[in-house]
Amino acid sequence: MPIPVQAYQSGAIDRDPDEVCGLVSFRILIVDAYEAHRKVMVGFINHIRPNVEVHQFDPSIAGKPHADFGWAGYKLIVMDSRLGRENGLEWFKDYAESIEDFPPVLFLSSQNDVDIAVKAMKLGARDFVLKKGVKQSRLKQAILDNLPEPEPLVDIMPDLKPLPDHHSTLQYDAADTQILPESVRDKAEAEKMTEKEIEEETNNYWEEQTQILHEPPA
Repeated sequence: MPIPVQAYQSGAIDRDPDEVCGLVSFRILIVDAYEAHRKVMVGFINHIRPNVEVHQFDPSIAGKPHADFGWAGYKLIVMDSRLGRENGLEWFKDYAESIEDFPPVLFLSSQNDVDIAVKAMKLGARDFVLKKGVKQSRLKQAILDNLPEPEPLVDIMPDLKPLPDHHSTLQYDAADTQILPESVRDKAEAEKMTEKEIEEETNNYWEEQTQILHEPPA
């Protein structure tokens, strides 16, 4: 069953994924009924882990996927507990019980309910983060804590010459590998901002963006 809405936004590259598959270390799936929330998460993940391929799934259009959907192709699933008319916890319970090695699930929930959070964790969710009031630092930590370590580029691009030792693994938290939002990049160039000023401006940008997750969908 194809993904109805798919976004390939590798932060370090802007080409077709088939052309750059060697630079994509793994895939993440965002399952959320609200387009604005999905877009924020795609951009945010591309910012903190630039060479990750992020797919979006809209349950309000496609409904519940079959077990052979292709879950094994993802290293992390970020899912809302409320999926339009569907129930994210019920999805997780069904898939986790029926699919061996189902990917780790991080719930990013629009439902501020302690019972739902407790139930999700008992079912085996890696974390449960409330959209309302979430800070970008909390969101970043929840995602990074549940992703595998980046793979050496020399392993996933065997036809290329090995890189120098100090560049053999992508360092995703390094300032020069994180992807600046266009507005921040333009301001940094215009105002000749220092590295510290760019970091502060970027943090402010993502604090504003994550506030979109606080807003109840229309």
